[in-house]
Amino acid sequence: MSFRVFIISPTESVLTTRGKRHPKLADELAKKGLEVIYLTSNFSHAEKINFTKEQIDSIQKELNYKCIFLHVGKYLKNISFKRVLWNQFFSIKVYLKLRSIVKSGDIVIIPSRPSELIFVAGFLKRRANCKVLMDIRDIWPDSLISSNSLLNKLFTWYCNILQYPSIKLFDTFLHVSPCFEKWLHRYAPLAESYFMPLGFDDTRWIVSKGVEESSFQGTVKLIYCGTLTVNFDPMPVIKAIKDRRKFHITLVGNHENDKNYEEIKSYTDKYLKDRVRILGVVKPQEICSLFAQHHITIVPVTTNLLPNKIFDALGGSLPILSLGNNDSSDFVKKYKVGWCAQFSKESVGKVLDSVDEREYLEKLNNITRVREDFSYKNLFLKYTECVQNISSNRSNLD
Repeated sequence: MSFRVFIISPTESVLTTRGKRHPKLADELAKKGLEVIYLTSNFSHAEKINFTKEQIDSIQKELNYKCIFLHVGKYLKNISFKRVLWNQFFSIKVYLKLRSIVKSGDIVIIPSRPSELIFVAGFLKRRANCKVLMDIRDIWPDSLISSNSLLNKLFTWYCNILQYPSIKLFDTFLHVSPCFEKWLHRYAPLAESYFMPLGFDDTRWIVSKGVEESSFQGTVKLIYCGTLTVNFDPMPVIKAIKDRRKFHITLVGNHENDKNYEEIKSYTDKYLKDRVRILGVVKPQEICSLFAQHHITIVPVTTNLLPNKIFDALGGSLPILSLGNNDSSDFVKKYKVGWCAQFSKESVGKVLDSVDEREYLEKLNNITRVREDFSYKNLFLKYTECVQNISSNRSNLD
């Protein structure tokens, strides 16, 4: 029996600069001959802007699947009542669009947030007897916490009302980080989920590799790409290199509005001005060449996540210095693709003191050994297989 695949992704589309997992999936499924209908909004979460009609009309001509852009307006703050309203309006529009279209046997794929969309997907499941897949890439309310305890309690209550009756109805779950399984089992204790990490874009990183033959030549170059917030804190590494002059660091990103920027800027100006380079926003294609000029990338994630930064490192063939006890450090240890330290300058210092060219080459060889397993090409083959298994009433990826 023929079936269609509906992918619903509120703020991730071919037009957005961040987040390409679902657009890439839609493209791959369409190439397999499946009928794909993609529902998204005309809003960019990262830039807080709405795409124009001209942008939407132009890009739709290039797609090999049907993409519907819903107009819902915008919000300016990630934690705000207006964002909740935006999620509600988007989810209602999705339901009104699909309630008479989705049929038994069709497959609906959604991300794990917002909670309103989870509720709508569960309702479609009950109404149309379709198959529903959840791609767990973020977890609410856990990962959306404000400094207001009352607001957190209200938001938790609100999410639970929508998620408890809905998540247990889903057919299949995929997760990008092992720690997300605990969240899933809170709502569906018997559910089984499959590890489908974010991976790296092999078309973007195809010409990128680490420093050839690893000749430090007296200088070990570290790089950190990302925000300087409570979730990502490279400060222990910066403090650790203060008295280790062979280490240099490059910080890449739009840091001026980040919480820890002023502290880091003040410290580096005082102690490390000649060994810390702070760059602004760099185009994605330039990141690849930057990686090739460095030896080690820093992944200082303070929460229990397996972020894009891990897979950018594999794509760029760059060994990883991971901080903390989390999924990122577990990944680094499992595949032996870098070093792990705690969030202290003492712990980082001990690790840096142990870094030599022989061990560095071992890390590079290990990256070469496992790298292709985490490329988009191979991951989307598995993702496509998972979708086809759902249509055949099979749940595993073997």
